[in-house]
Amino acid sequence: MTQLNVAELDFDAIKQNLKTYLQSQEEFQDYNFDGSALSMLIDILAYNTHYNATLAHLQANEMFIDSAVKRNSVASIAKTLGYTGASRRSARANITLQIDPPSGYTGTSLTLTRDTPFTAKTVKNTYTFYPKQDYYSGLVTLETSNPGFSFDVELIEGKRVTNTFVADLSTLSGPFVLPNKNIDISTIRVRVQESSTVVTTTTWNYYEDIMSVDPTTKGFFVEEGPSGLYEIRFGDDILGKKLVTGNIVIVDYIVSSGAAANSIPNFAVSTTFTGSGESKIIYLNEAATGGSEQESIDSIRYNAPKFNATKNRAVTVTDYETLITSRFSNINSISVWGGEENVPPIYGKVFIAIQPQPGSIITQADKDIISRDIIRPRSMVSIQPEFVDPIETYISLGVTANFNKTQTTFTSSRIETEIRTVVQNFFTNNLNKLQKNFYYSKLLSAVVGTTKSIFSASVQIEMHKRIPIFLGVSDQYDVRFNSKLQPETVRTTLFNTTISGQQYEVYITDGHPTTVGDLGTLVLKKSADDTIISSNVGSVNYDTGVVSISNITIDSLLGDETELRVYVKPFGDAPNILTSDLTSTTESSTSAVFPYAARNTVLTLDTSAANSVSNVTAGLTITAVANSQE
Repeated sequence: MTQLNVAELDFDAIKQNLKTYLQSQEEFQDYNFDGSALSMLIDILAYNTHYNATLAHLQANEMFIDSAVKRNSVASIAKTLGYTGASRRSARANITLQIDPPSGYTGTSLTLTRDTPFTAKTVKNTYTFYPKQDYYSGLVTLETSNPGFSFDVELIEGKRVTNTFVADLSTLSGPFVLPNKNIDISTIRVRVQESSTVVTTTTWNYYEDIMSVDPTTKGFFVEEGPSGLYEIRFGDDILGKKLVTGNIVIVDYIVSSGAAANSIPNFAVSTTFTGSGESKIIYLNEAATGGSEQESIDSIRYNAPKFNATKNRAVTVTDYETLITSRFSNINSISVWGGEENVPPIYGKVFIAIQPQPGSIITQADKDIISRDIIRPRSMVSIQPEFVDPIETYISLGVTANFNKTQTTFTSSRIETEIRTVVQNFFTNNLNKLQKNFYYSKLLSAVVGTTKSIFSASVQIEMHKRIPIFLGVSDQYDVRFNSKLQPETVRTTLFNTTISGQQYEVYITDGHPTTVGDLGTLVLKKSADDTIISSNVGSVNYDTGVVSISNITIDSLLGDETELRVYVKPFGDAPNILTSDLTSTTESSTSAVFPYAARNTVLTLDTSAANSVSNVTAGLTITAVANSQE
C-alpha cells in the first residue's frame, strides 16, 4: 500500500498527494487526472481537507495565550489564570465647589449627590464628570467671607448608566451582561432589591479574589465575556452568597472616554442647589488625569501568566510589578526593589517607581490605592512601600557619519534624515522606560547600519537633568547622574541672580581638580564675558556623578525655561549610562549617611532645539560627511 502523506496543509500539495495516491492504485493507473471529471472530485476533497486543516490550526492557536489572536480567546485563557484585563479608566479631577446661597435661604446643610453632572470643555469636545460619591457640607465661611457650603469633590469623567436585571432560576449566580463597552469597572456599583413588591435594597461589594469571601458574603465579581462586554457574576452559596429568584439587580457604572479627557482644567456646573440667585465658584485642586484605554491583548498576554505566578501575594519584585500593572493600564514601566539593595541598606521597605504613559500621571490617590488595596493585603506585615517618582536623564547626541558617496544615491541630507529616524527608533525601542540602560556600542552599530554606504561613525554624548527651581529663595540643589563624569564639562543654563545688591546674568560651571580624586569646584560666571564672580558655589564628585550646588538664590531663568538644566559629559570615549546603580549621600554637618534610590531613572532622548538666550544646546545633531573612498 502506498505510504500516506498527511503532513501537507497547502491546497495544491494536498491535491497532488491525492493524485499520487490514486495513481498508485491499479484501477486509476491510466487516468488523466487533469482532464477527467475525477479532477473536480479531487479538488473538492483537497478543498475540504484544506478547510478542516486550517480550522484545526486556528482552533489550536486560540487555545494558548501565546498564540491566540482574538481578544475573547486571550481574555478567556487569562480568566483561567485568575486575571481580568484592566478596563478603560476614567480621568479624575479634584475640585472645591463653594456655593453662596441667596439671602432668603435658611438651610444649614447641603448634600451634593453623585448624580450631579459637571461639564468640562476642550476646543473640540465637551465632557461630563460626576462626583465619585455623595458629599455633605454644613454651613461654613466661604472664601468670599459669606456663609455658604463648601465641598471637596473628586470628579470622574464619563456617562453614568444604570441597568436593571431580574434574577431567575438560571441566573442566581449570573452572569448579567452589561450592554455597554468602555466601562470603567472601578465605578461599578451593584444594589440588590428584594423583589418587585419589597423595595428594600442592599449594596453588594466588588471582590477581585476569593480570599475573603465566605458563603454569606454579599459580593460580586466582574469578568470580560466572550462578546467583549463585561459580566457581573455572584456567588453560589459556597464562594459568596447567591441571589434569590425575583431579586432585582440594579447596576450603575460610568462609560468612560479614557485618555481623551486628560489634562482638562476647567469645570462648570449648571445645577441649582439652594435657589435662584445663588453663586457658585469652582476652585481647581487637580486637573483631570489618569484616564487610560482598555488593556491591550499583548499586555494581557504578558501580564496574565505573571499574575498567576504571584499566587495573590506580594513577596518578590515580580509580584509587586505584576499586581500593580494588573490594576492600572496607564503604566508605561515600573521599577521595584527592596531596601536591602540600597547602599547602605534600608531594611523593611520596598521602593516603587512608576512611569505613566505619555499624557498621563500617577496621582497620590493612585498611590494610596496601590499601597492600601493592592500591596498591604498581600505583603508581609513588616514591609512598608515607599514611592519614588521617576526622574528623567536627557541624553544629547552629536552624530557624525562618514559614507562612501560612490555606493549610494542618497544625498548627505537624506542620510542625515535616515540616521535621525534610526536614533529616535533606538530610544523608543530600547530606552524611554525604567530599568533600561544606554549602551554606546549598540547605538553606534545602529547608526553604522543605517545604510550600507556608511563605513564609520562617531557619537559625542552629553546628558542633563532638569531641576525645579524656587525663584527668589536661597536653596541647595543636589543633582545625581549616577555615572562617572568628565571633568570640566559641567554647565547650567543661564539665570539671573543678585549679589551684593547687583543682578547678574550667570551660569554655573566646574573647575578641574588639582589632584586626582579631588572634588571639582563649581564656579559662577557671567554669561557676557565668562568672568568668575563667585569662585565656590558648590562641588562635583566626578566618580559618583553628584553635582552639589550650594545655597544660591535664583531670581529668574532666561528664555522660556521653567527649570534649571545641568549639563555634564559622561567619562570616557565610549560611555555606557546605567540606571541600576544605587548610591548614598552623606550630610556634611552630621556625617549621617542617607540612602538614595537611583533605579527611578528614565533615559530619554533630548529633543530640544538650540536656544542661545538660555544657553540650551540642540539635543540631536547629525552630520553626514561624503567621501569617495573608505
